[in-house]
Amino acid sequence: MKILRIINVHNYISSFMVIFFRQIIITFFVVILNTFCVKAQKVNMSFQIDGYENDTLLIAYYYGNRTLVKDTLLVSSDKKGLFRWTQNTLVPQGVYLALMKPNNNYVQFLVNDHQNSLKLKFHANDLSDVDVTGCKENKAFFDFLTYLGEKRIARDTLNARLERAINNNLPQEHLKDDLSRLDREVKLYQQNILKQFPGTVLELLISSNKEVDVPDYSGDEKSVQSQKYLYYKNHYFDHVNFLHPALIRTPTIHQKVDDYLNKLTVQIPDSLMITVDYILKLTNLNKDAFQYFLSETLNKFAQSNYVGHIDIAVHIIDNYYAKGLAPWEDEANIEKLKSDADNIRPTMLGKKMPDITTYLEDNTPVRLYDIKSDYVIVFLWDPDCATCKKFAPEIVNFQKKHSDERIKILTICNLPGEKYKNCWTAIKEKGMEALINTGDEYQRYQSKVRNTKVPKLLILDKDKKIILKDFAADKLDEIFENLAKNASNSN
Repeated sequence: MKILRIINVHNYISSFMVIFFRQIIITFFVVILNTFCVKAQKVNMSFQIDGYENDTLLIAYYYGNRTLVKDTLLVSSDKKGLFRWTQNTLVPQGVYLALMKPNNNYVQFLVNDHQNSLKLKFHANDLSDVDVTGCKENKAFFDFLTYLGEKRIARDTLNARLERAINNNLPQEHLKDDLSRLDREVKLYQQNILKQFPGTVLELLISSNKEVDVPDYSGDEKSVQSQKYLYYKNHYFDHVNFLHPALIRTPTIHQKVDDYLNKLTVQIPDSLMITVDYILKLTNLNKDAFQYFLSETLNKFAQSNYVGHIDIAVHIIDNYYAKGLAPWEDEANIEKLKSDADNIRPTMLGKKMPDITTYLEDNTPVRLYDIKSDYVIVFLWDPDCATCKKFAPEIVNFQKKHSDERIKILTICNLPGEKYKNCWTAIKEKGMEALINTGDEYQRYQSKVRNTKVPKLLILDKDKKIILKDFAADKLDEIFENLAKNASNSN
């Protein structure tokens, strides 16, 4: 697929250049580095920065999508602009940064398993021209950045000329040929570096950023696009060495994994769970990377407001933290996570809602499983909750429009004890009398439902299975229109 390959290399040049030529704005975290890296050694490096008047240079490193400070260097007393970095402890492999104050402009360099000496010389006002002594890999790294910068200019020029030719209906083949030639040149340059520096951080960086070369397919357009998508997704990580100890200390791996999770995975909980397990399986033998992505995915889904994402967090807790696969966490945190998961578990998507009993104002019991309907909307609320006050009129209006359909709405007022009587006053004030309004001054239902943070909306099917939850009340009409369409299509 000739044109696709050209586009891929252009994307590669752009993404690589954006990563390695920019001004960084970061929040610094001074950390004690806990490293699982086996192949690392002591460091003796110097940075001669002409035109730099500040007396401090920060040494930082990438950690996923963050940049963390490793060390603070003071200017040498024997030479202006000279900073020395010596380490008597192990330094893990990765991409490091020499950051200048006050604007956080930086030069990046590589720390590998065979490297203990490096000299960098550059001017504070021209970070594209770096003189490297003492490390062939770093010399090749900076040469590669310079090469990509030149090729980016050539690519942009050709693309501009091609766009003009297309707009003016002029010959285009020679320009496409030039782009193809550029494509081949960049690939050849890459291959030469990979051959010269196998197993290094430089190889990891270049390989990880190589695009998938998708083959041609035949058939109708929909079929071809589907086959291309599946091939691309199945081969997306082909060039990434997940065993490399520097993996998590590169500026590219977080975004690559994030794109796979958010752009190549269908955004429904079941599919996302499969992808999370796949990513953690890929990193399982790389302790640093596994720790990062396990923590990252848990935080991502636990803090998300998207429907069903909290269920993915429960999946991660159950299958990793609860099974002893996060030894860096102390026992108290593990127990807290397990407790949080247990609280969420009863109302996870796809599960049957617990068979709870709540009570009408006259104390008549209402058993959830006795409500016979195609759908039951459960609304847990509190008269003093600001969001509940916004939800209530939306739910009342929805009930008026669907009063003849097989949709029942069960409300559960979450006030206990002496406050319980306020539920019934609020129901009348909000015009909710047509709903099945219940509560329980002793809140006995909470022993089964457990996660009763309000407002909470759930939609149950006729078997009381939870098909949707944690959505805004103004989405009810849209949700049931889609449910009706899906039911119609399935018939």
